[in-house]
Amino acid sequence: MAQAWDSLSWHARGMILAAYGATVVAIGLVPALRTRGLLKGGAAVQGVVVGAKLETHQARDGSTYYSYRPVVRFGAPGGRQVVFTSALGSPRSPPAGSVTR
Repeated sequence: MAQAWDSLSWHARGMILAAYGATVVAIGLVPALRTRGLLKGGAAVQGVVVGAKLETHQARDGSTYYSYRPVVRFGAPGGRQVVFTSALGSPRSPPAGSVTR
């Protein structure tokens, strides 16, 4: 594979890398635009932290560290209760009962 890459002209390499870069940007743009749309047109509600999901991670040096992802409950339109686990974590467990927005 490296030999094939080396046999390409600088122009061909540049075109391949540009296509790769455009693809990566396009893939990252879809979730960003979706999030932007939700923030722009979505409803803001308050939620309550009802717990935390503990995750264990192994570092390359073999050490272990932990992160906590909050579990939040909020009321949706129509009276429906929604419980979700955040995709973002922190090194400290969030206090249960705290209000978040």
